[in-house]
Amino acid sequence: MDTVFVPSGTSRANLKGYTLIMPVVSVGNVGQLTIDLIISTLGLPRVGYIHSDCLLPVVGNNPYTTTSENSAEMCISSEVYASADQKLAVLQIRSPIVQGKHRSFRQQLFSWFKESEFSRIVVLSSSHAHHRVDRQLVGMHSSNSPRLLRQHLPNPRPLPPRWTRAAGTWEHHHLHVPLQVTHHPNLEIYLRSFIVAGSKSWNSFPNSTVGEPSPHGLQRFKKAAHHHLLKGN
Repeated sequence: MDTVFVPSGTSRANLKGYTLIMPVVSVGNVGQLTIDLIISTLGLPRVGYIHSDCLLPVVGNNPYTTTSENSAEMCISSEVYASADQKLAVLQIRSPIVQGKHRSFRQQLFSWFKESEFSRIVVLSSSHAHHRVDRQLVGMHSSNSPRLLRQHLPNPRPLPPRWTRAAGTWEHHHLHVPLQVTHHPNLEIYLRSFIVAGSKSWNSFPNSTVGEPSPHGLQRFKKAAHHHLLKGN
């Protein structure tokens, strides 16, 4: 089944030269929530929807209801909103892709992209925070961020040395170990808990292991920490 763009009105929307923004169904639904924010903030009207057998069927009330007149409208799994004044089109995807049909849906979307002749396509995605590398911990001011985005951000606050692992001096990198009781039936279990055992292990790292941040700081730290802990055991 081919993807079919079904217009909301009697005339087919001309999206040639528009910028298309679309989400990827990913961690925390960040892309979809951002699309919702764009549509509601700009007040984009719906111009049609994508009819595909690759998406799980979804139906619900109009999520952008502003008056009693449009409160009875329905929304489905994939809809297109657009603004002729801003030359902006937005594709909202509200349901997951059917298992085994990711490739088919991708091909269907590509066909629609070519047919519509968009000037640009912006894809919004998200990932887990622990997937970031050291150089990304500085946030949106890093060199990986788009230049136009950095221009609209306030100047970053100066960061002290070794901000990724510790404070400016060796003594300040230590973690505080919670107060330990001396007599308790579950004392051994308590001492093996992460908050105690983990803090002690971290405090045992020498300054050479903690080190200074660098482009390969995470890999270097993992290697040094692994060597230190094995040597200690």
